Amino acid sequence: PAATVLVVAILAGTVFTHALRVADIFNLIHAGAFVPPLVLEHGQWWRFGTMSWISMPADGLIASVTAGVFGIMVERLFGSMQVVVIAALSIALGGVLSLVSGEMVSFGATPIALGLFAAVAFAAHTRSKRMPVGFRPPGVWWVVTGVLLSMLALTLSDQSPSMLVGGALAGAVATAFRLREDDELPLKRSAPLWQWGLAFAFAAGTAFAGIQGYANYRTKRPVERELLLEAARSHGWGNAETWNELAWRVAIAPSPSAVNLKTAGVLVERAVRWANEIPIPSYRKGPRNRYVDTLATVRFRQGRFDEAVELERGILISKPELPEAEVVYATQLARFLDGRVTAGTSTVTAHLPPMELEYNDSRGLALTLEAAVSEPTVVWGVVRGDSAASSALIGLLRFSLDPGDPVGRPIWLSQRGTQPQWPSEARLIPADAQPGTAEWTAWTADPEYARYPSSTVGARE
Repeated sequence: PAATVLVVAILAGTVFTHALRVADIFNLIHAGAFVPPLVLEHGQWWRFGTMSWISMPADGLIASVTAGVFGIMVERLFGSMQVVVIAALSIALGGVLSLVSGEMVSFGATPIALGLFAAVAFAAHTRSKRMPVGFRPPGVWWVVTGVLLSMLALTLSDQSPSMLVGGALAGAVATAFRLREDDELPLKRSAPLWQWGLAFAFAAGTAFAGIQGYANYRTKRPVERELLLEAARSHGWGNAETWNELAWRVAIAPSPSAVNLKTAGVLVERAVRWANEIPIPSYRKGPRNRYVDTLATVRFRQGRFDEAVELERGILISKPELPEAEVVYATQLARFLDGRVTAGTSTVTAHLPPMELEYNDSRGLALTLEAAVSEPTVVWGVVRGDSAASSALIGLLRFSLDPGDPVGRPIWLSQRGTQPQWPSEARLIPADAQPGTAEWTAWTADPEYARYPSSTVGARE
């Protein structure tokens, strides 16, 4: 029964983690992954009780299977309470070793699984003649299985090696202690009272920690982001995905500090360099576009509008891999152009004649010019609502003007190859102009990205 409960708990933690949508490392940390600085410097000791119940699907499945197989073996050899003791000691000793080593982040039930494995392996090695026949595979089997389990744990999650060592060591120590009590296996004596007390304390502590972890997940304290930023910048923690995600969270925060924005820029530039080294172009394009988009957002929040516009426009012109991604990048470019217009830092559209969008129920939208341009020009226009009640960002329009275009008469967008589904109150704000020609293209803004901060107002030193 103890092994069954343990397996159910690991699987429940895996499902619950997935249900909370904590599929990235930052949300895992918010929910209770083990981070030594948060424990030592901010007193979040409750993470000892949550770290082993947070698992990604792959490592959660492997840990549950391993815990089930070796948990049943331990329970048949030493009794139900020994399974609880090993689980508790694996978590405790694994966390302590992680604190000593200073490794950044760890989570998952693998230390418990390795603790149960080590318990059976230790008993088979030290009491081989007392073990039942079905529990005595060759010694090389234990070595190969242990190495395989450790490699899987390190490969499939951000599991701390110190926690794995602690889990295995706890299983061996707990088994050595129990083997002194009886000369036969399975043990004949019932579980001592202290094991029942430990089991109760373990269950109560886990429940309390779970409540604390859920509350922390809902609040998402800024101290966690600050700590990860510093770890990534100073110690190289993470990978391209975590650098990009961390930089993105800083870039869309309501009031990011100038220091954090600078750090975010460094991290995402590192991610872009990594993406540029991917040898296969088809694999490189998607990640690189996402990282450059984050870099452009950071530059925008820093007030470096021209850089942001050029970076984002480069992504859009390169034809993103998916239509939905193209909409996102077009929305981002519209935000950056709109922010630059609002800040009044650009004069690139000063030479353009006045123009506006008109709406006809049967023919849709048209562009009307009040004067001709002197040379072929590509214009990028931000489209917003015309009234205070509907002034939100609606879309982005790229169009090409020529000296021969009609003046004072509508140029129907449908005749130029595009027909956006925008409301009749759509208002055009010319935001960028370049010599040349281009196809007329309209994008409707993605509501999620359109609501992100559209200026650097609120950024603080």
